[in-house]
Parts: sequence; structure tokens; C-alpha cells
Amino acid sequence: MESFHTRFSAWTPCSNKALNSQMVVDSVKAGVISVVYEHSGMTLESLLYLTDKALGGQKAQSMGIFSDGDSREINLLQGYKIGIKNLLRPDVRDFWEKLGSFVAPKEEGGHVDLFVPLGASEAGIEVLSQLSQLTGTLFTAPAGIATGSYQHILSDWLGQQQERAPPSIYFSESKLQTWSSLMDFLEDTLISVRKQFRPLFKELQKNASGRIIGQFMSDTMSVTNILNNQEIAQALADGLAALSKENPERKLQMDWAAKRTRVAGELLQSERKYVQMLEIVRDVYVAPLRAALSSNRAILSAANLQIIFSDILQVLSLNRQFLDNLRDRLQEWGPAHCVGEIFLKFGSQLNTYTNFFNNYPVVLKTIEKCREMVPAFRAFLKRHDKTIVTKMLSLPELLLYPSRRFDEYVHLLYALRLHTPAEHADRGDLTTAIDQMKTYKGYIDQILSEVNRYLIRVQDVAQLHCCDEEISFYLRLYEHTRDLSLFLFNDALLVAIRSTSHTPFERTSKSTYQFIASVALHRLLVEDIPDSKCPKHEWICATEAEDDKFLWLSVLLNTIKSTMEK
Repeated sequence: MESFHTRFSAWTPCSNKALNSQMVVDSVKAGVISVVYEHSGMTLESLLYLTDKALGGQKAQSMGIFSDGDSREINLLQGYKIGIKNLLRPDVRDFWEKLGSFVAPKEEGGHVDLFVPLGASEAGIEVLSQLSQLTGTLFTAPAGIATGSYQHILSDWLGQQQERAPPSIYFSESKLQTWSSLMDFLEDTLISVRKQFRPLFKELQKNASGRIIGQFMSDTMSVTNILNNQEIAQALADGLAALSKENPERKLQMDWAAKRTRVAGELLQSERKYVQMLEIVRDVYVAPLRAALSSNRAILSAANLQIIFSDILQVLSLNRQFLDNLRDRLQEWGPAHCVGEIFLKFGSQLNTYTNFFNNYPVVLKTIEKCREMVPAFRAFLKRHDKTIVTKMLSLPELLLYPSRRFDEYVHLLYALRLHTPAEHADRGDLTTAIDQMKTYKGYIDQILSEVNRYLIRVQDVAQLHCCDEEISFYLRLYEHTRDLSLFLFNDALLVAIRSTSHTPFERTSKSTYQFIASVALHRLLVEDIPDSKCPKHEWICATEAEDDKFLWLSVLLNTIKSTMEK
């Protein structure tokens, strides 16, 4: 009987189903049967039916289930978050037993691969163990959770016995890497969106809590009692707010030493992967470019090689030493061992990163300049960018990794401290290291905010000049001296002269701009001067429509306020 693989894909309503599911389906290898099902509106019986129909009565050598979930449970279907608490429930148990019967037994090399990081926690490992006992088939799952959206798929797998990693069994590696990079990009976008919408959601939550409390008190109390029990209403509202922040399904309590060991292992694993990403820059880009230079067939000049790669290679050297120190410490790891001191030593050498971030804009500009002006370099990048060996990333995308790494350090340090008792020798150093990494992350965020300048609004205005400032305010006359355009960025206001020219025999006109000045927003004073008074202002401007004036002032003042708060 010919054996083959099958996989499932589940997509929750909050995800971009059309885009994400299609990309994953397109990544499936030839000979692998795909059963794509909807996350909502399905039952366990329906899923079994689809599986049985796809297999046509044959047994699969392996089965991959590509679904949502976390380190403790798999979100297989809407209403079915399957974890250690409900795994033995009759309907859930029956589903897994029947599903396991569709796969070859463990003795014949059969296995079920769950693309959910259950191998990263004791609760998840217990789920895998129970599933294996129920079905007689080996269950595997990723063991890494630290970095990126869906990056656990590409980590080490717990229970893996075959030579190939499970992702390579079902998917084309290059296409899966492309999908993973896209999900990383979408996650970065969502971080920005969440930040912008957080005040709105907070207000919506406050209003919803108020309506719930009001309805509750209205249904249970008289008007007099309601007026006399404002403190109760406030306490209930505070309680609702607190409940909304809690995770309703708390993690199982485990021994702190075991948790520390798991997080320390995750730290080492994620650092190893980070160093490997930096080594891609060295091996794929720097090494051949230097070899070409040495053989008198230069693709880039020595000066440009130095500008683009010297700082990232210094970062690689620093983190290789950091990785070695972590590896040495974890080789003989025990409950009393510490990693905080290793982080503090690493933190004392962050001037290497400072040089990288200070020169980062110059590096990107140099890459773009050389790409445009040096055909050989353009061809070189075309051959090497977005290939399997570069994890489907380009050189500029690889250079983004250092800016993201410190956020991951903070999360990992918090996890270590969470599972470190107050009396442990490592507790103080971990706290100091967290403060150190958070401070440096703030420095990175400040640099990136300056690099990532974006335009908010452009306003065309007329610059005015007072003919005689000695005349009373109410009698002064103004003359229109020139047209200006005000370009409001997230951190600065740029002022330019606007000139308009017309083309003969055409209705269209062409606008050109001449730079006058750029003012940092935190140094800018804005006053709304009534139309009848003469302003003491460097640029006296008027808009054609009154609405434009108020809209412009509102946006400008809001942006200045945001800049000052940062």
C-alpha cells in the first residue's frame, strides 16, 4: 500500500484567511494531500469525515496538523481548545482515537506533527504524551516559542525521530520561509496598529463596563440605593477592568527550577538562531564580496565593503562570545546557576551595537547607492537576496535583526526572573539586566523613530506681511507675499516656498517647492491668532478655507504633544 502524508490548516476569523491559507496551501509539496477546513462552523465529526474522505481508506505515514494554539493547548476548532484539562473528555478522546487510526502506528514509523509549540511547556508535553498513549502513534510539536510570529514552526521539534524536520516533510522550504517572513511583517504592522488603537479600545472598555454595571444596578436596586452605593459601582467597575486583563485560563503551577531550566534553554536556543542569522550576512554576502575584491574582480570597493559590513560583523563577534558564555553555563546547568551576570557582562559591551545603530541609515543608503550605480553589485544581490540560504530575506531585512533582538532579551529576562525565587542569587542581576536591556531598547526606539520619519499632513498657505506694525492691531493691513507649503512630519515641520507653473494648451499645472526651513516640533511654539490681531510670528499664513485652518492647527498641536510625551 502506498503511503503518503496529509495535513490540515485551520484559520481563525481574526486572521487574513484568503491570503494566509492560500500561501500555505501553495507551499505544500507534491504528493502531500491538503485538507483545508474552516476554523468556525466545523465539528470534530466533520473534521474526521473530511480526513477519512481525503485518505480514501488508506493509512497515512504521517499527518501534519497546522492550527492555532500556544504552548499549552491546540485551538483546533472554534469551541475546541484542546489541552490537558479536556483531552480525556469523551467526544475529544473519541476524535483523537479515530484520527490516530488513520495514521500508521509508531512501530511502523507513523507520526502526527502538531504545528503548535506544545513542546515548550510541561503542560504541552503532557498533552503530547497523552495523545501518544491514546492513539499508539508518535506525536511531535515545536519546542521553541521565543521569537516572531509562527517562528516556532522553524525551531527544534520535541519527539522528532525522522531525519527531516516536520516542516520539510510537508512544505517547500523556500515558500514556507516566504510565508513566515510575511507573517513577521504583519506582526510588526499589528504592533503599530495596536499602539494607535489602544486609547480607543481602553475607552470602549470603560464605556462597556459602565453600561454593564449600570444595567446590573438598575435591575437589582432602587434609584435611592443606586445613589447611595456609588462606591459599590466603582468597585464593580474596577473588578471588571481587572478581570479583563487576566488570562482566564491560568498556567499550571510547576516547579520553579524546571521552569527556569526551560526558559534558560529557550534563551540559548533563540540566541543560537540569532547568531545564525548574523552569520548569513557574513557567509552569503561578506565572504564572496571580499573574495572578489582579493582576486581583482571587485564587485564593491573596499571602502563600501567597510561602510556596509564592518559594524554588523562586530555585532556578530560580540554575540558569538555571548552565545559561547551561555552555552558554557548551560552545559552544567542546575537550580543554583545564574545567567544574570552573563547578561551584565554583555550589557557593558553595547557600544558595539551603538556604532551599528548610529551608522545604520548610512549603511542602508550605501546599499541603495551601490545597487543603483554598480551593476555587478545589483546582479550579486539579485542572486543572493530572498533565497533559501538567506531564509527568503534580503540583505536590508537581515540587517533588521539587531533592532528586534533587545525586545526578545527583555521578554526572556522577564520570564527568567518570574521563575526565580526572591532569595536566589540570580534575582538581583536579572533585575539589573532587565533595566539595562529596557534602557537600551528605549535608545534603539528613539533612533528608529528618527530614522522612520513619516509625513502626516501637507497644508498649502499664504504667507502674509504686516505693512506697518506700529498701527493698532485692529487697523493693520496685510499683504500676500508668497505661497508656502507646510509639511508636517511626526517629528518636524518643514516649510517650503510653493511655485505654480502652467503648461501651454493644457489645464494641468505643476507645483515646485523650494526649501526654507525645518523646525523640530519640540522647539515649535504655535498660537492661534484671531484674524483681527497682528501676530508676532515668523511665518504669518492664511488658508483659503476656515476649516483648513482649524484642522491644520489641531493636527499640528496633536503631533507636537505626542512628540513631547515621547
